[in-house]
Amino acid sequence: MMMKPTIHERIASRMLRFVMVAIVTVTGMMTSPLMAQESPLPPTPCDPCSQTDRTPWAAIAEQSVTVTLGSGCSFTVYYKIRFCIDCHEVKIDRIVNANPPECDWMTQEEVASLAIGFMLKNNLIGAPALPQPGEQGAKCLKVIKPRCWRRIVSPNDCPSADGSYSPGTIVGCDASECCMNMLWVERDWCDDLRFLDMDGSGYAFKHNVRPNIVGSGENDAYLMWVNQFGSSECNFCGGPITPGKCISGCHEHLMARYNYLMQRFLQKLYKP
Repeated sequence: MMMKPTIHERIASRMLRFVMVAIVTVTGMMTSPLMAQESPLPPTPCDPCSQTDRTPWAAIAEQSVTVTLGSGCSFTVYYKIRFCIDCHEVKIDRIVNANPPECDWMTQEEVASLAIGFMLKNNLIGAPALPQPGEQGAKCLKVIKPRCWRRIVSPNDCPSADGSYSPGTIVGCDASECCMNMLWVERDWCDDLRFLDMDGSGYAFKHNVRPNIVGSGENDAYLMWVNQFGSSECNFCGGPITPGKCISGCHEHLMARYNYLMQRFLQKLYKP
């Protein structure tokens, strides 16, 4: 014959059930959000923003600006811009020669470096990315561009989505390969823009990306950061490496490259 539990045993049993339910409930509350939250991908030179709720580039409207170098070289730069944490990011998509073939004597990389540098130096991307005249303090700016450039010579140059671009357009060879220059921009005593750039060797650590297990996403992202300014051979449209078709175009000091090319081509650009 089974003995009935005493009142003390019944109270102890109820207390035990209550404690177990409480533990399960609290554990569920703690783990559910963690399980539901997706781990953000490590920042890369193509996508350096570390915010989990960042606006993807595909959702940002494209803008354009036309620059004129010297007396007859005009190029339209197509780009997108977004704000992340404390920095504006400007991603360059393509550059179109507005008056071909006037300036085809320059390589793809030279055109890109000159057009992007001119766009920044002359405040053509406008507020709020760059300090306006009379504005005090420095602003952070990240310029993201293809690591390798190619010039479209015919509408069917490549079996890819950019086949509709007109000949003379300069585009990236591989959308997944970028380089990024991080600059602080301020106004000097003459109200001209001054650019202070960061040493590219520190970009990976600046974006909290560190070497990890070989083959992991974190390690791949780290290698993208540390190799972005290294010597590179470029594949042409995903095929074999063809000299001259795609040119590596990443320089650690963006505005220094612009100034060098401007001095080098000054006489040729401004010939009567």
